[in-house]
Parts: sequence; structure tokens; C-alpha cells
Amino acid sequence: MKKLFILMIITVSCALFSCSSVQSVFNKTPEERVKQLELGMTKKQVTEILGKSYTPMSLESDASGGRVETLSVAIDDDWRYIIRLVDGRLDNWTRERIPNPYYRDTQR
Repeated sequence: MKKLFILMIITVSCALFSCSSVQSVFNKTPEERVKQLELGMTKKQVTEILGKSYTPMSLESDASGGRVETLSVAIDDDWRYIIRLVDGRLDNWTRERIPNPYYRDTQR
């Protein structure tokens, strides 16, 4: 009986620890996910890291005819990351404040 009890405790403990580690992978904040990005990654690699939480912003050609795609990833109501892909590869990313249409700059 004692062996069965110990076995049950070990089994439940393993189940709890494995669930928490899997859950932490999916609960990463946008900042944590963006830190995993590396220049030169493909769009597929970038979207696997960012998930479906991005918004396409623009698609255009550069001077040499390359395809330039810009994506936005919201962090919260005030900040977002701008992801720039050239020919399907990560060229750069920046963090910027989201423009607020209700905010008036009274310092002018």
C-alpha cells in the first residue's frame, strides 16, 4: 500500500511539472518572443515564434526590386514591435509607441 501511495505521488508530481513547462512555452509575452528573433530568419521562422498575433502593415518593393513586408506585433495598448522582412527574411525590428488618435500634443 505504501509503495502504491509513493508511486501515485510521483506520477501526479511528474504530470504537474510537465504541464507547467509546456504551458510556460505558450505563455511567453511578445517581448520574450521577439528576443528569440535573429536577423536573416525566414518569415516562417518569424511567424512560428510570434504566432498569429501579428498584423500585416505594408508590402512594397525596394529600389532593387526586392519584396519588403512590414508586420506589427502589439505588446499592449501603447507599444508594438515593427518587423521588417526583405525578400522573406528578417531585416530588422523596432519597438514603437502606437499612435493614439485621441491624444493631442498640446506642447506645440
